[in-house]
Amino acid sequence: MYIDEYLESLRQARLSPATIEAYIRELGQFRAYCQTHHLRITQVKPKVVVDYLKYLQTLRPSQGEAVRRRMSALSTYFSYVGMVTNGRIRNPLAPLRRPRRQRPNPKPVDDVVLETLLAGITVARDRAIGMLFASSGLRLSELVSLNRGSIEIETTPFGEGAQIVGVGRVVGKGGKEREFLVDLPTLRQLHVYERERGEDDEPALFVSNRGTRITQRAIQHMLRKWCRTLGLDPIHPHAFRHTASSTWHRLGMDTLRISRLLGHSSVAVTDRYIKPDAARLKAEYFASMELLARRGTPALPEPAAKERS
Repeated sequence: MYIDEYLESLRQARLSPATIEAYIRELGQFRAYCQTHHLRITQVKPKVVVDYLKYLQTLRPSQGEAVRRRMSALSTYFSYVGMVTNGRIRNPLAPLRRPRRQRPNPKPVDDVVLETLLAGITVARDRAIGMLFASSGLRLSELVSLNRGSIEIETTPFGEGAQIVGVGRVVGKGGKEREFLVDLPTLRQLHVYERERGEDDEPALFVSNRGTRITQRAIQHMLRKWCRTLGLDPIHPHAFRHTASSTWHRLGMDTLRISRLLGHSSVAVTDRYIKPDAARLKAEYFASMELLARRGTPALPEPAAKERS
């Protein structure tokens, strides 16, 4: 079915391990379905794909975006098959309509909720993870990939004194490396965690109870546990990313710089992360109008007189 060859082409293209793992999972399910129903790849028509998607919905109901990703994985696979067979096998997903893409409505963690969460976490490692999420805007996969020494401490001139900040580098989506920043309270909490952890041979910055690199699923479970303990609604790690961007925007950082810190491919993506600050908007509006009033409203030019014919 050319699935193994296709997956090898993805590895050679140096896609992220998470992306390749998703394709392995989706195409593995599809191969198992075809084998169970004794289908050759030449027999996979649009109706077969529709029946397959309905079958998956009975096993694991999914929302529109998940179905879109599933169809996208199959479509790119069949595009590859069409290429290697010189067009003899056509893409059966081409005529199928995909669920409409619904723009997410990202919501940052409320300031009071965030303060309650971080103050209530009593485990040094878990508090360090929460604080690093909130101060850096890192993705979950990026935070998990950090090693000891990934964050360096720098002293930057600030006014008449100096500002201590943590500077790290991480490889984000698309294999793009970028810089991220960490505030001083988070650096102190990271120091508390590393001192409590002690010396070991594991290079990962955050480790599990077994002493190995912590997984994304373990962090999600950890956050749910603390939210439940503190009587808070569940918080997904990605919500901290929206919190960081909204906070930076509220404090006056421009969108372009926020986009660079978050590792977005375009400023348009960053705009969806920034929660509008109504108070700041009004203050800037009135400041602009006051400046205009002090300068005086320019007189409108007199209309030119029409010439008589």
